Amino acid sequence: MKKLIFECMSIFILFTISNAQAEETSPDYDKNNLFVETSGSIIYSNYNFSLNYERLIGKDFSLRAGLGLGRFLDKTTLGKSGIIMANLLIGNNHKLEIGLGVNYTFVKSEIINDKNTDVVTNISYNEFSPCISLGYRTSFKSGFLIRTGLTWVYNFGIPFQLSFGYEF
Repeated sequence: MKKLIFECMSIFILFTISNAQAEETSPDYDKNNLFVETSGSIIYSNYNFSLNYERLIGKDFSLRAGLGLGRFLDKTTLGKSGIIMANLLIGNNHKLEIGLGVNYTFVKSEIINDKNTDVVTNISYNEFSPCISLGYRTSFKSGFLIRTGLTWVYNFGIPFQLSFGYEF
């Protein structure tokens, strides 16, 4: 299953890169985005935040990288995560966003098994997971950017995402 997902993601990324290169790009479309996202594809739980950088290539394609922190496992354990995603953008100022990428999650925790003893269990979780997003985005003349949507991450479900940032 993971091999099939990886192959589909590779084909999608190669197709969108070749499609973006085939179109003439103008300086008006090659932009940068910097945004903060909450409860996105970083870690599936509550209190998740990530900082993301995105490069728009032409008007129909973008590449994104992000780093985040969030609650994990027992919702008290802090986890770290990163994401790399390729997005196909459909529309003008109001855009539909369809993305494929890879999410990396790292969690290290110590859990006390019994309150009467000092028995401690060390938990370490380290995984790459494919992710798919479907969302909406718009940017204003001032550069303010809003994104919202759903992101499916393998083994983590479908969390809702909400992002605010700046396009420059």
